[in-house]
Amino acid sequence: LRTTFALQEPLSLQDTWLVGELRNAFPSLPKRDLSKLLKQAEEVFYPSKSILTEQGSNNNYLWLVISGKLLVEVSGQVASTLERKAIVGEVTFLDPRDKLATATVYAAPNGARTLRWQQEKLRAFCEYENLLGEKLMAAISEELIEKMVRGRGAGRRSPEESLKLLIQLRRAFPQLGMAEVPRFLKVGENKEYYKGDLLTTQGERNEYLWLLLSGTLNVIVDSQMVAQLSEGALIGEATFLGFAEDGKATATVCSDEPEGVQTLRWSQDGLRELLNEDASLREKLMPAMSDELL
Repeated sequence: LRTTFALQEPLSLQDTWLVGELRNAFPSLPKRDLSKLLKQAEEVFYPSKSILTEQGSNNNYLWLVISGKLLVEVSGQVASTLERKAIVGEVTFLDPRDKLATATVYAAPNGARTLRWQQEKLRAFCEYENLLGEKLMAAISEELIEKMVRGRGAGRRSPEESLKLLIQLRRAFPQLGMAEVPRFLKVGENKEYYKGDLLTTQGERNEYLWLLLSGTLNVIVDSQMVAQLSEGALIGEATFLGFAEDGKATATVCSDEPEGVQTLRWSQDGLRELLNEDASLREKLMPAMSDELL
């Protein structure tokens, strides 16, 4: 039987061990900033099966696990285990418009000790301590990005592969900030294509936008191969931007590699909806797509 019980414990602001735990999670922050961040936190112990977040419910906190383990459950199935240095609640913290927890997180049999921040107060603190806030947002974004690009669609990625993906994403969309990457990735998915698989078919409606992560793709127009795309190429930007008549693909794009190619794929409708909601993100993504088309 799970409960929402948690034991809040008094913090000693001189506790160098807690500052050390923060340093492990946020190595880019100097000790002075870590001490400031610690003052905004409360130390909370969660006994076995105590719930931190419940999927689909509002979440108002951000946690850092400092000992013990947490179980992450999605749609009734345990998806992963979080241990020391893990951050919980970063999706709702980075995007206040998305207040619903994406998973149920609860303490493992031996419980878990955490540092906990109230999200609204921490955002206000980040605005007041602007430089510290930018560093903290970037660090939390990196943690979330790694979670999002590992294990999505095509299987888990190593940290090195996750870093490579992030570099490719930032190279394709150079104006994209670290704090904005998670929102962009959230509406995308990993997709593999093998020899003979088609991404687009000339003259047929295209509903997706792709970023090619590995391998090459052939571009065919009127049954003739006219180009080959390599890592970092965008596919489907013409239909996304509205330059293709009735949203129809101007070329057939296909894989010819037996070992397959890796892509990130976005639904055009889903991406348009996101950009309509977020003008700042739209201003940073659209120029890159236009440049790719030109």
